[in-house]
Amino acid sequence: MQRTKRYLLLVSTLLTMATSAFCEIASDSTISTKEAYIQLVTAYGANLLDSDQPLQSGTFDRYQFYAEQKGLFIKLRSATTVDPYLIAIANDYEKTTDNFLETLEEIDRLQTHKPGMNLLKYVLYGATGQFNVGVQDIEKEHNEAENLSEDAKELLVRCVQYQNRLDASTLMLTTIAKKIAGPVGVAPISLELHGEWGGNYCDKLLFINNGKLTLHNCTMVVTLIGINGESKKDVRFVKQWSSQQTFLAYYDPGETIDNETVNRKTVSSITNVQVALYCDELTTESITYTYGKDERDKIVNYYLDKYFEPQSGYQPFVKGIIFDDPRRVYFDFNGLQLLPKGVLTVTLKKGNVTAVQTLAFDDWKAGDTKCMYFRNINWDPTEWVAHFQFDDTAATCDVRWTR
Repeated sequence: MQRTKRYLLLVSTLLTMATSAFCEIASDSTISTKEAYIQLVTAYGANLLDSDQPLQSGTFDRYQFYAEQKGLFIKLRSATTVDPYLIAIANDYEKTTDNFLETLEEIDRLQTHKPGMNLLKYVLYGATGQFNVGVQDIEKEHNEAENLSEDAKELLVRCVQYQNRLDASTLMLTTIAKKIAGPVGVAPISLELHGEWGGNYCDKLLFINNGKLTLHNCTMVVTLIGINGESKKDVRFVKQWSSQQTFLAYYDPGETIDNETVNRKTVSSITNVQVALYCDELTTESITYTYGKDERDKIVNYYLDKYFEPQSGYQPFVKGIIFDDPRRVYFDFNGLQLLPKGVLTVTLKKGNVTAVQTLAFDDWKAGDTKCMYFRNINWDPTEWVAHFQFDDTAATCDVRWTR
């Protein structure tokens, strides 16, 4: 559930910011289209995150949020200098906000006697910044997802519909972004994808400003393309982008609940990324990145070097009364959540003498211990080396232990 929690944290931040941003719009009926756009995209666009700063969480009162939104949208519609297309997007967002709050109230009503309601609330709570449902309760509800009541299934369909409408509203903002952006130019922007691997469920995309200029009011339309041709778009925004500064965006694979996929922001096995940038200084629609085999191997090596923490021990031969306890080496690991399918090769050494064993594994989870028995030797090693290799990458890892 960590990837769902991360996604809802992002949505929470997004909609918490919406209240203050929309109130700024409402206070000035002479606001320009550009000013209104910036406040709207900041409020419910997907903001880029500074790579040096952690995510922040918080709580938010849903009814205060609801009251502020209703008053805000009424005032926004009275603005006479804002592009009507932008007003239409705000109207769509208002309808979706109403639907979100009504669904939360329906979940509250059914929660005491219908299974699966906590899970649905967890899916929706990011909309109002509420995080008062414990993770343990969510895990329990998730384990019972196959037994959702008919009421819960109906509400789940609504949740998916609302998420889709929010995504559509965000994509519609790009029409305004193009109108208010600077002239066509070349942007010194580079991309780097840290694709999911080792139980790191989210794809993480880094955006680096390699130029000498600070860019302002940057809207980026990101298109992810998968190995099977699947594609997905979203909109990212950052107010100011300094020279050499790196921002990042998380792309969550979502979760499947009762055959419905929720919170999905990425595609399977990303191969290409295309980015269009619209900012005050320029417009460019030609930023591309290819995530090929070499790039994937480089990122997997990065994960192994930075996060992989294998542990190992050696058990000498012990003569038993009935059964002997043979020599063995045992392994487990932390840092990564799992190792994908691969082979572990272990070499015991004592001077010039060696012994080798191999062990094939499938999705080896962190904390699980695996043993390799050496029954045909009569000596104890002074050191041993483990060589990890994987079916889906050329990246490998070698670790040495001594005794």
